[in-house]
Amino acid sequence: VAKKVFDYYDYFDSIVLKYLENRNYLISKLKGIGISDIIVPEGAFYLYVNISKLNNDSYDFCKRMVDDIGVALAPGIDFDDKSGNNYVRFSYSCEKIELEDSLKLIKNWL
Repeated sequence: VAKKVFDYYDYFDSIVLKYLENRNYLISKLKGIGISDIIVPEGAFYLYVNISKLNNDSYDFCKRMVDDIGVALAPGIDFDDKSGNNYVRFSYSCEKIELEDSLKLIKNWL
């Protein structure tokens, strides 16, 4: 018997709940390290974060972060050619332990 997507509501609801918990955790931890200008898109699994107080070149910021500590963010310039240099994207579509480990690295790096 073939399963239909409608048979998986509980599964998908659990993923949405996990992403919501990750989002709230990430927002809280970013604010705890002094990053509070955060745009929370509706229906997405990332935060759009203003880093202009840290760097005004999102590509450089992301490149240095991945080179220095192995944490990858998406530079805002990839999504917005006007003010994207001031923003980066933080995805939270992962396991919470990955967020915890990455945030520890970012906190020490900053």
